[in-house]
Amino acid sequence: MSVADGLALVVHEDAELCLRLCKLLRGWGWAVDVAYTGTEGLHRFQELHPKLVLIQARLKELDGLALCAALRMQPFGERAWVAILDPL
Repeated sequence: MSVADGLALVVHEDAELCLRLCKLLRGWGWAVDVAYTGTEGLHRFQELHPKLVLIQARLKELDGLALCAALRMQPFGERAWVAILDPL
């Protein structure tokens, strides 16, 4: 692995955008996993403990801010880098 040397989790409902983000992150040396809902993203986070999480702001069942708060409450959540993606 490269400098990134870690796992990234992409939580986004748009499969095409997920593929693009995964390709970009893999090009930078990240291993990548994907979740398509906020609930699935929380479960994947608890299971995998990724170093980086990219979250769609407007998820249907558990929005990006609520998911971010839930991630931070996990014992390892404070160490993860989290970015909320909000299209303008």
